[in-house]
Amino acid sequence: MYQQPIKLNLQLSTVRASLAGPRRSLKLLLADICQTPTQARTTKDGGEGGVIDVEKSLRAVLLEELEITEAAQLLEDDDSDAEDSGEGLFRDAITSYRYLTRSTVFKAAHWTPGRIFRSDPMRARRDLRMSRGTFIFLLSRIQEDVVFARAPTKQEQAPVQLQLEVFLFALQSLSSHRVAQHFGIAEGSVYKFRDRVTCAILALEKDFVRWPSIVERNKIAQAFEARSAFPACVGCVDGTAFKLLNAPAVNPECYFSRKSVYCIGAQIICDHRRRITYYQIGQPGSLHDKRAMSLTVMSDAPRKFFEPGQYVLGDTAYSCCFPFIVTPYKMPASAKPRNKTFNWLLAQQRIVIEHTIGILKARFPVLEGLRDRIRNEDDLLKVSKKIVCGFILHNMCVDTEDMFEVLVQLNEGNVSQEEDDAVPIDWSSDDSEDLRTITQEVVLSRRGF
Repeated sequence: MYQQPIKLNLQLSTVRASLAGPRRSLKLLLADICQTPTQARTTKDGGEGGVIDVEKSLRAVLLEELEITEAAQLLEDDDSDAEDSGEGLFRDAITSYRYLTRSTVFKAAHWTPGRIFRSDPMRARRDLRMSRGTFIFLLSRIQEDVVFARAPTKQEQAPVQLQLEVFLFALQSLSSHRVAQHFGIAEGSVYKFRDRVTCAILALEKDFVRWPSIVERNKIAQAFEARSAFPACVGCVDGTAFKLLNAPAVNPECYFSRKSVYCIGAQIICDHRRRITYYQIGQPGSLHDKRAMSLTVMSDAPRKFFEPGQYVLGDTAYSCCFPFIVTPYKMPASAKPRNKTFNWLLAQQRIVIEHTIGILKARFPVLEGLRDRIRNEDDLLKVSKKIVCGFILHNMCVDTEDMFEVLVQLNEGNVSQEEDDAVPIDWSSDDSEDLRTITQEVVLSRRGF
């Protein structure tokens, strides 16, 4: 229920006296004021004994007086000790939890729908992380989403194009302050736009990120076989990590990887076009690739994903443990000439997954260092959704032939044999070993070895 603001007559001298007193008095005074939702007025002639009589909260007046007091102390004494600077720390603590004053946001140039199209293509590509053609296609797919509909009793939303531009611009791993400054909007709007666009893009997942059908898998297998002689190969798999800039609040040690960073792990499969066809995300970064794959839905029910004889190519991290992954030989078996040749041929084809992950992270640098704080399961889900949005946008760019050339760091997921052997897996290696042997004989014979 609305209450008429209470008009207070408060002597400024009393406020200044309170501020000049011990820190404990100021803390108690502000603690009381922060609990009082009153408003006051100040006159233009409010001097030392003037009367506060302007539409401004009393706690805002106290905060302004505190700033004046601090400035005066700095002018009077350059050797202010920790006792003096404590007032500033106290003010920062108050402003971080209390909405004291409405800050001024200096707006940039007024945004218009045609601004991105008036800029040169390279600049637009840098800001949008995709070509303008792909941007128009993406905008057409999400602009009718219900998340952008005006809710009853709510004001009209910002244009969908602006919200999408803000979301894509933020994928450069910029702070919300930088993004808000670029578009001339409030930081809170950046978060709102990001959440809405994320929701709209996730609704497109079934159209852009899905496991291929039987017919599609046969086409993928034909493409791999035509260029590599690997029969019945329907993709390549690898594990990757998405770095967290802040340690998770719960069980942070589980997210601490062998590379000495906090991260979220993911298993990714792609086809010959570098298109992501399967992923499993949200696993702690400390998990070994072999262990992480054993926890996926694909590992639990491989027959739902593969026809008899079909497989994906993986690196040595997966060892010879999964009946649907063909991996290279490790030492000492890899020293044999035929095995060494097979490893070389396999690596030539498996490089496509390294390219896929490299392009994904280069196109969307925010995935190289996530600023989000993970305090609970909801936060982890939110971060995972952001990463999945990257998968969807990556595939959309592949479909529209929006190329993005990058320098890829190879063998990202490879680990030593000793570390690999220490990971227990329930799978029997017999089926996987038989599959590798058969595949090796076919490939070497077709390539003339």
